This record gives sequence, C-alpha cells and structure tokens, in this order.
Amino acid sequence: MMRRTTLADRQQIVALRKAGQSYRSIAAVTGCSYEVVRKVWYNHKRSEETGLPAAKVGRPASGPLSTFDFLVC
Repeated sequence: MMRRTTLADRQQIVALRKAGQSYRSIAAVTGCSYEVVRKVWYNHKRSEETGLPAAKVGRPASGPLSTFDFLVC
C-alpha cells in the first residue's frame, strides 16, 4: 500500500543523505522505497529547502474544465 511521506520523513532522508549514507541504507532505515529516497533527494538538490514540501502527484490539469472557475456555479 502506498503511503505519503511527511515533512519529517523528507527531512530525515535529506539529513541521512547529507551524512553520507546511500539511498539503499536510507530506504532501509526510513521504510521508504529506494525510488522515494532518490526522488526526495533530487527535489532537495534541485530547489534546496523548498523542495521538501510534497509536490503535486499525478498528471497536470488539462482540458476545458481544468481552468473552470468554480465561482460561476
């Protein structure tokens, strides 16, 4: 079952990676997958501390209803 990482999880991943641990060892310690650890570290490197908040999951909104103003109802 998929679970979302919390801010504390992401901070722990970044701290362990800065301490020199490998992705696999961090995944074993945190209980996250290798891919999650790698993605969190990549997001952190790309945008420093602003990369720690959770990013939107899924495809970007597109189509005519993606820009629909809900106040029109």
